[in-house]
Amino acid sequence: MITNAEDIMKALIEGNKRRTTESTAANEVSSRSHAVLTITVENKSKEDSSEVWASKLNFIDLAGSERAAAT
Repeated sequence: MITNAEDIMKALIEGNKRRTTESTAANEVSSRSHAVLTITVENKSKEDSSEVWASKLNFIDLAGSERAAAT
């Protein structure tokens, strides 16, 4: 479980280390893998602990999404 911004950054850095990259005509370090990061934020009511609000953020980086015009 991630409880603060520092933990999120550590997870992002570790995930990026595990990605495969290779040079292409469009980009020297083009990613060769898709990446999806989903962050779910939950907030509990101080008055009623059974009341929970949740939001989900999805960040997506598609492999090979460089502009075709660059090649």
